[in-house]
Amino acid sequence: MIHILILCKEKKDIAVLSDSICRCVEDSLCLISTVDPEEAKTIITRREITFDLFILGVRLGKRSGYIMEKMIRQYHIYKQTPILFVTEESYNLIGFPPLATFQAYKRCNYLSLPLDKIDIQAKVSLYLDAIADRQRQNEESRRCLDLKGSGGIEKVPLKSILYLEIQNKTCSIYTLQGKYIVKRTSLIRVLEEICSDDVIRCHRFFAVNIKNIDFVERHDSRIWYLHLKGTNQTCPASRVYLKDILPFA
Repeated sequence: MIHILILCKEKKDIAVLSDSICRCVEDSLCLISTVDPEEAKTIITRREITFDLFILGVRLGKRSGYIMEKMIRQYHIYKQTPILFVTEESYNLIGFPPLATFQAYKRCNYLSLPLDKIDIQAKVSLYLDAIADRQRQNEESRRCLDLKGSGGIEKVPLKSILYLEIQNKTCSIYTLQGKYIVKRTSLIRVLEEICSDDVIRCHRFFAVNIKNIDFVERHDSRIWYLHLKGTNQTCPASRVYLKDILPFA
């Protein structure tokens, strides 16, 4: 679900923006619009919805869209969220030529009045891939591995996993919080349950969370040690799997 907040002075501009956005967004979409800056501020500060994109009119009566941007940027979750400003000025006068690089406009860009539907769709589409990637990352960071025990199901956040070790059909899962034991299993089976591109095999008996690798230290011609973030623990890696590890170390 993509969430977009539109704040413009004119309802007709909101109508054009809403229609154009609906035509270019294939995913589920939640559009919230208002002509009242105070209402927009209340919606944002209530924090019931996390927005993926803001569209703000530069002129909002007694308030400026740039003042709204400062308020929005105060929230850590919106430090990098893209904002499209609706302005009466041209791109070149603002300093954003039509062929500017993504780095130049990844946090803000401009739509010139009178609004053009093709221009709106082109500008919004620029952010859709980045929004989808960020949502996938957020979803991945919230995923957990469910471990059944005598006390019930223990949820282990995938992002906290450091590495796995298998010995005699017993898998030890080392995390930032401690160690978990899974009996009568295999490394392949546990990796299938985790089902994450971040946790990969690094040795015949070990797998590592590549997101938690700090650096790699060579031990000898066959074995390297993976030093892990936030701990003094290390995980061995063999030469066979090292090529899959080095790009992330």
